[in-house]
Amino acid sequence: MMRPTSFLWFLYLAFTSGLVNHRLKFQYRHHRKRTSNLKAAPAQFFTQKVDHFCATCTETFQQRFFVNETFHKPGGPVFLCVGGEGPAFTGMEVVSSIHCNVMVEFAPKVNALLVALEHRYYGDSVPVPDLTLPNMRYLSHTQALADLADFVSQFGLEEGVADAKWISFGGSYPGMMAGWSRLKFPHLIHGSVASSAPVQAQVDYIGYMDVVSDSLSAEIVGGSKLCRDRIAEGHQEIGTMLQTAEGQIQLLNKFHFCAGESLATKELQNNFAGSGTIAIDIQGNDPSCAEPLSNIEKICDIMAINGSTPVDTLVRISDKQNYGECLSIKPGPDPVLNTTLGEDSWIRVWTYQTCAEFAFYQTCEVGSKCPWTQGLMDLESFMSECKTAFNITADQVYDNVAFSNAISGGNQPSGSRVLWPNGSIDPWYNLSVINNVPENQQKLWVEGASHHFWTHPSKPTDSQLVNDARQSIRDTVSKWLQEEKDSGPSINSAHPLSLM
Repeated sequence: MMRPTSFLWFLYLAFTSGLVNHRLKFQYRHHRKRTSNLKAAPAQFFTQKVDHFCATCTETFQQRFFVNETFHKPGGPVFLCVGGEGPAFTGMEVVSSIHCNVMVEFAPKVNALLVALEHRYYGDSVPVPDLTLPNMRYLSHTQALADLADFVSQFGLEEGVADAKWISFGGSYPGMMAGWSRLKFPHLIHGSVASSAPVQAQVDYIGYMDVVSDSLSAEIVGGSKLCRDRIAEGHQEIGTMLQTAEGQIQLLNKFHFCAGESLATKELQNNFAGSGTIAIDIQGNDPSCAEPLSNIEKICDIMAINGSTPVDTLVRISDKQNYGECLSIKPGPDPVLNTTLGEDSWIRVWTYQTCAEFAFYQTCEVGSKCPWTQGLMDLESFMSECKTAFNITADQVYDNVAFSNAISGGNQPSGSRVLWPNGSIDPWYNLSVINNVPENQQKLWVEGASHHFWTHPSKPTDSQLVNDARQSIRDTVSKWLQEEKDSGPSINSAHPLSLM
């Protein structure tokens, strides 16, 4: 499937690449700018097996990790920031980061050693020379969990922290990995804070748009029913206009499309309205963001103004988000098809994981609560990309998802000492552990919070509810650190078979 070239590319990426939201790269860059006065930890390298489940294979690769010893004292725990999808690690993960800062800020209180391990295939921890299809076979969450087990075992021995209590942290897919690391290796990982972790793989994830709709109505973040209804009405009217040539021309003129643009095909219509004609960062919503049109409240303030039709109000917002430039939805090069290694390789890598393991396809189906133009963003759009890019059929996607849930336990995993924090404004919470929480595990509900917002560096503008969540995490981890370690056999690099 091809891609649009305007800002809609970033929005569209949110849906084609699972957990990655359309502002992720900007969040990283903005955070790096704010922390430019801080010194990142230097990269170190761990020799890791390419295939942990092949007893006769000897190939290895260099996996990057980072260490911050600033707060560590003998007897202190080890806090492990687990890597996942997205841009490369920078060394800031153990200094100040959007995924693991809850552990960084807590480290001085308990004399913790801070460690971050990059996920295989992301950043510079790539075990293959390119991303051609045969070379994707070593990419799976089970191989990555085996990396964690091997690293924790060997690093612990080499650095004299073999007897330390390891606590894993992560948000989003790294949250999934953090939780699984405790559940699969309780003798290695003492506890886990698995923030916003959608551990229940699902093919047709309609629930994502359900929460998007609810969030647009949530007064706690500046939303309203009027805002949600006007957005939905506007996109419904756009859907009607897309059905005729005359309506398409009207939309091309209203939304100030560039010369030569067209809305004649379903693909182009999908690029335009399937995931919204305007960018609304529900997943990464920051109530305190000062930039124009940067959160739910700022969007809803405009949508709720009477005097113009919902479509015309969407046009007004679209023009502002495009800085007055013409709108283009012509397909550009598809990064999912790019097999060479580079800065954006993670897009192909994560898309492969969605096809091969988790799916997570956020559809906007007719009759659902989805506030966008319904019926454009459908399963076929995602399944066709799996087939084109990786020769994975729709039937195989369903089988892959069923297998992932079978070996992980989905959102009813067995084990102990895992805390599952989730936010009410996060469209991923439906797939996390929020109901019927297994005994000896805990959930934490953060009203008004978006995707693992509490793992970001603390700011004076953060709500009391978010700060209370951070304190609850600290209290839980402190309690765990008073408990005895689980006993069990060591896992060496050749036989991490407790995964199964």
